[in-house]
Amino acid sequence: VLEKSRGVGGRMATRRLQETWADHGVRYVDAQGAGLAGLIRVLLDRGILSLWTDRVYEFRPGWGLQPESDLYPRYVAPAGMTAIAKALATRLDVRLGCRVVKLIPGETWHLVWEGMAAEVGLEARAVVIAVPAPQAHGLLLPLIGLISTEILERLGSIGFAPCLSVMAGYPQERQAVLEQQNPTWRAITFPEDAELGWLGWDSSKRLSPGQPVLVVQSSTALAERHLETEDLEGVGRVLLGCAGDRLQLNWLNQPAWMQVHRWRYAFATQPLQQPCFSAESSPPLICCGDWCPGGLLGAALSSGMAAAHQISHELECLAIPDLDLEQMLEKLIL
Repeated sequence: VLEKSRGVGGRMATRRLQETWADHGVRYVDAQGAGLAGLIRVLLDRGILSLWTDRVYEFRPGWGLQPESDLYPRYVAPAGMTAIAKALATRLDVRLGCRVVKLIPGETWHLVWEGMAAEVGLEARAVVIAVPAPQAHGLLLPLIGLISTEILERLGSIGFAPCLSVMAGYPQERQAVLEQQNPTWRAITFPEDAELGWLGWDSSKRLSPGQPVLVVQSSTALAERHLETEDLEGVGRVLLGCAGDRLQLNWLNQPAWMQVHRWRYAFATQPLQQPCFSAESSPPLICCGDWCPGGLLGAALSSGMAAAHQISHELECLAIPDLDLEQMLEKLIL
């Protein structure tokens, strides 16, 4: 696995900072999606996941804070959501900090990553690309001829919405204020808000929470307005101020510390509506991700499984065993 970042997980991301950590990507895991129930059971058995809440609240103007009607369990990783990806990658050869910049076709693929001489690189009989569609499109565009214009155009048509995530920590005395306001809420959505998308009481996920930590995620509209803003600290304070105004917690815009993360490709708005995406090339090259079938974590999981079956078929390998996903995950994580 060639991973461009310093750690695995992608949007299943945890930021370590100020002697604590915060989940600034995927908020939680639930069983709403193909295969996710099996994944959750395995991770619960391994102590990687724990139950967080079965209720998310929502804020609407004129109504205030109200519990959503749907009750179902949401699970989190007390050590941070990236712990899920680390568990899945335990037995893999993962090379971090390798941003692939070139794919050279031949009898096999020759992969070159940033800072690596082209004559070194890596040889592969097949390639699976698991990055957002716009990044995959940029990587494959020089291969026009080997890959048809129609396929490249289809890949380039996938739309994404951005999001900004604010991680903010507060003095310990604010913990009691949060507990007194509503001891049951852990997460709030803002379905009709021009600035806000979601707010999570992130430190409530931890086994031994210290200072209170909140994560606020923006609406798509606000993220689009500030997608190219260089200094996002001011935008982060605006988001914290909006959250404080809605929830009547005026001190939210006065954190002890804060960081803002820009997710350029947060949610697929125009998915491909198919399990995975073959470049129809030789050697084989498959793209996968939540943007293929459309959805979130469950979509990513099912797309990865579809890519595995497709690669096995194109390489004329032995068929992937007909195990259910839970059995396969148990074998992988053990």
